[in-house]
Amino acid sequence: MKDLIKNKNFIVFKENLLCGYLLVKPIYADGIIVDFVVIDTNLKFIELIKEERKNIIGEKLSQFDITREYIDTFITVYSLKGSILVEAYIEKLDQAFIIKASKTECDLLILSFDDIESAKAELKKYENRLFVSQKMSKTGNWELDFNSMSIWASKGAFEIYGIERKSSVLPLDLVQKSRHPEDSFVDEAIPNLLNKGIPYDVKFRIYRISDGELRYIHSIAKLEYDEFSKPSKLIGVTKDITDQVKINEELKSKISVIEKNEKKISELAYFDVLTGLPNKNYLYNNINSILEKNKMFFIIMLNIDNFKYINDTFGHLTGDKLLVIISKRLNKFVLKNDMLTRFNGDEFVYIISDKKTKEEIKELIVKISSKLSEVVFLENNRFYLTCSFGVSVFSENSINFEELLMYADSAMQISKKIGKNKYKFFDMNMKKELVRRMNIEASINIALEKNEFYMCYQPQFYTKESKRLRGFEALLRWKNSEKENVSTFELITIAEEIGKIIDIGRFVIESTIKFYKKLGKKELIASINASPIELKETDYCDFLTSIVKKYDVNPRSVEIEITESIFLENNGQALLTIENLRRSGFRIALDDFGTGYSSLSSIMNFNIDEVKIDKTFIDNYENRFIEGVLIFFDELGIESVVEGVETKKQLEFLKNTKSNCVQGYCFEKPLIERKFIEFCKKNE
Repeated sequence: MKDLIKNKNFIVFKENLLCGYLLVKPIYADGIIVDFVVIDTNLKFIELIKEERKNIIGEKLSQFDITREYIDTFITVYSLKGSILVEAYIEKLDQAFIIKASKTECDLLILSFDDIESAKAELKKYENRLFVSQKMSKTGNWELDFNSMSIWASKGAFEIYGIERKSSVLPLDLVQKSRHPEDSFVDEAIPNLLNKGIPYDVKFRIYRISDGELRYIHSIAKLEYDEFSKPSKLIGVTKDITDQVKINEELKSKISVIEKNEKKISELAYFDVLTGLPNKNYLYNNINSILEKNKMFFIIMLNIDNFKYINDTFGHLTGDKLLVIISKRLNKFVLKNDMLTRFNGDEFVYIISDKKTKEEIKELIVKISSKLSEVVFLENNRFYLTCSFGVSVFSENSINFEELLMYADSAMQISKKIGKNKYKFFDMNMKKELVRRMNIEASINIALEKNEFYMCYQPQFYTKESKRLRGFEALLRWKNSEKENVSTFELITIAEEIGKIIDIGRFVIESTIKFYKKLGKKELIASINASPIELKETDYCDFLTSIVKKYDVNPRSVEIEITESIFLENNGQALLTIENLRRSGFRIALDDFGTGYSSLSSIMNFNIDEVKIDKTFIDNYENRFIEGVLIFFDELGIESVVEGVETKKQLEFLKNTKSNCVQGYCFEKPLIERKFIEFCKKNE
């Protein structure tokens, strides 16, 4: 016992109590407890009775004006090892206290003394704190007494219902009045709990009494039983969940929007926005089911002929409208088990999985072609559209879908080459050509890394002074070309199609300018061919300028050869590049004049320094047509170079015309760097 009183933790505990404290032990007389003696107290009790500690310790409990009635009560508590809470008036102090008596495990009795007024003030503070917390959390607690059928409720509960709190009893009539008329199921909650054991957990709506505002309520409760195990009270908590409901509704709305957006995204992912047809992704996503269900089907790839010309001439908006019309016409031929997709810009893939023969497919293509070629009246214009078709067959050509697409595309490209508005079925000869083409593409892709490209230079001479060197044309060669049997024209064409022409073109530019610098003949002109694709690059002029600066070469010594197709395409960036080249000091030459793409009026609109006359003119020089062409350019102040001069007769003829320069095997074939240098030395 002494150890307990001296224990530091116990001392801290008793001194921190907000109430007065006495630790007492019983006083016995003839084996009966007659009183208690104080063995310990705390500072709070000393302050309450205004006595010194020494005058408290060792005193009997009866000495503190605690009546015999209460002492007997404490004796009973001690004997029964229980606890009790009593309200007692101590006359000596002229003050009422709430006294709690509890027996300890050490056979002692602890008495705590609470000033009633202080306790009431504390209770008030607690109620206020509870109300603030309940108001913040929008909750309220309540008790329904089954005997009186009255509801005690906290301030928070009154606040939720918007009812003025005149007493602690919540008016049942106002509660029922506030309830939403459609939520009468709440009336069944208590009977269901009492009779069926269904937990009281209801969500309902009310119109708040104070302002009529609609609120959403969640109420839960549990039963409390009396000593006879009969339900006596329903103790519950009510929460205003309006904000949560609104958040959930907003969330549902957002989820709905997200789901709609996801649907739109899915549509964008699998359907073409313009035509509404399935797109390439849809095709790849669903092809497996077609492969699994069919032993044979046809893949028709069709491409609109000259569609780029329509876009460039009439604009993409007109082109889009035509695509929609074409899609609708195509869709009329699609049967239940077929699939029509817009595969690329002006390219469609039509898969026919119903059992059909090749002859039936041919007949179908003829019908489709006829329908598509019907005149289209659009924006005061007439359009006559045709398509080229390529067909591959599963499983005759392949069982691999990627290969079948490739074969259909290959057949379609051949259709275009043989005159457009045609169809071709893929065959094994095409496969050989396709394999060859793929090998060339693969070889081109690594040719730059392996240094397989090199340059040759073909001399150009002044026509009247046929031994005087005017300059040279830089020509690309490929060490691998004999193995693959690839002409320079085919090499350039494929390089353009696979996107390698830019890298190759830059190799040509730097190699040529570097060689020109090494040659050391500033009076010569170096001619470099430029692909239309290169000219469409926004930095082509900047790159060329940087290279001539790098090797200290005058731009006027460099001539860029462009093709007549530039005028047909009328590409804004390409024309801007040509203008920038002129402003930067480079010469511009029109290559292969006479191949049929441009008119003389087109040439007159551009500041061309030189025209290179195609060899077909000199091959037929007897008709003297070339003579008139040369006179025309001479009068325009445009220099001319006649290509393909192979005989002395041709040269002698040209000496009597307005030809400025000549180039061809009559003088020299294209030479590698070393041999060209030797050639120059011999002709000095």
